[in-house]
Amino acid sequence: MSSQHECLEKVLSLHLSHITFITEDASPPTLVAEPVLIKSSTVSEPMRDESDAIVNDTNEEKIGQLVPVSNISASNKLQIYVDKAVQAGSPSGLFDQTPDIDDLPPNVRLTYDLVDQYIQNLYKTKNALFKLPSFPRLPDDVWTDILTNRFVDIGRIHRAYTMSTKNYVIATFEDWYKSFEAYEEGVCLAFPHRKEEFNAWRNSILKLFGTQSENQHVYVIRMESFHRQLIFDQHKRCLDDEKSLGDLYSSFAAPSEAIPTTIPSPTPKERIAKSEPKRERTMGICRKWNTEGCPFRDNCKYRHVCKKCHSEEHIAKVCSVRKLKINPETKTVL
Repeated sequence: MSSQHECLEKVLSLHLSHITFITEDASPPTLVAEPVLIKSSTVSEPMRDESDAIVNDTNEEKIGQLVPVSNISASNKLQIYVDKAVQAGSPSGLFDQTPDIDDLPPNVRLTYDLVDQYIQNLYKTKNALFKLPSFPRLPDDVWTDILTNRFVDIGRIHRAYTMSTKNYVIATFEDWYKSFEAYEEGVCLAFPHRKEEFNAWRNSILKLFGTQSENQHVYVIRMESFHRQLIFDQHKRCLDDEKSLGDLYSSFAAPSEAIPTTIPSPTPKERIAKSEPKRERTMGICRKWNTEGCPFRDNCKYRHVCKKCHSEEHIAKVCSVRKLKINPETKTVL
């Protein structure tokens, strides 16, 4: 296995077990002896297009062509995307040499300058932030990562202020949105010049949520964090540049183009239609077959029939037969 593949595999392994998550044109601030909080009013922000999401025409067209890929598990799709990225030479020059600071985009240079100030005395910087009326509620260790411009797992934010266990992984749109919004507020408070950058990234992710069915939202969440970590770890790109958004959208291409080597799991009806000899089913009705699909297929010891009407042609989820309620005393239909 090549060193590129090994490196991407390490990033991938983190995202299969945890959901992780971060970060426009202004002159660098004057360095001072003591760290200070630069409020948004002191940073001149450039004019932007009317659209909140800063996405060029090519990427907008990609969004319009996206289709759900619901027949493939999130883990498999993420693995396939990493494999394809390695074959294509890695996303957006992941292994390129870090450019000179003077060659970085102005937005990235300004972030570097602010980080240089903040790390001189993180305690005083945090204390200044904590006194602000608009201070978002975030764990102290998350603030440390924000002020040093490190990648942040927003699952840490969710777990810190809910009853979730330490192993809880964000898997729903609601949990992701609330946690990311709090994280975004923290970043933009410390780095006011990144407001529109984060706004563009968030709006792009919301569009991607709209292209996928609810049971595929976990895939959107994992791919968002996967791409954001790649961007953060390079220390030379912004979330809203053309290459960053292009890489993100390419991972949501149609299955026939993006995932040609994967065979979707057969539907219950396709399994029944096979002429292969089946294992005799002697137990009760299979609950998995009636919901998300049975992984054991023809080797399952339970019966693959609709639990409502006992038909082998469909699952209970799509059954049109109304479940009858029986009066236990009179034995009649209610």
